[in-house]
Amino acid sequence: MNYRVKTVMIKNQQGFSMVEVLIALVILAIGLLGHMAMQMTSLSSNQSSYYRSQASITANEIADRMRINPVGVAGGLYDAVNTDTGTYTDPNCNTSGCSTSQQSALDLFDWQTSIRAAIPGGIGTVTRDASITTQSVFTVAITWSAQTRAGLPDAATVNRITMDIGI
Repeated sequence: MNYRVKTVMIKNQQGFSMVEVLIALVILAIGLLGHMAMQMTSLSSNQSSYYRSQASITANEIADRMRINPVGVAGGLYDAVNTDTGTYTDPNCNTSGCSTSQQSALDLFDWQTSIRAAIPGGIGTVTRDASITTQSVFTVAITWSAQTRAGLPDAATVNRITMDIGI
């Protein structure tokens, strides 16, 4: 028997690898866009976390200053503080020594300055709880607006840290 082997010529396909490359580029582009969005969210969360930690630090700062000046606390010099509406000035008593009222004025001036430096648009308030008569109890609050991805304040989103302290 004589078998004849038939040979079939396969033509080379052209252009198929170009389609594969284009599909791979589209998939890569989608992946990179997703990664970029994740990075932007991470940066935004880090900024928000930074402001929360700065608010906590500044709230503790005024609490410590109040503890150092118990006579000023008893005299009501810290009862209704608002760094947004109050205009606090430096009494320039650092070198000569401060009286009780000058010390509270210096405390509030320094606190207002540190809030404005640490938290853009931040507002600090100190409110005395008049319902508690056995001890001086205050609520310290730091409020600020969140920022949009463009870095502009987002008035719809307000952040607040509050702390109650007894002196």
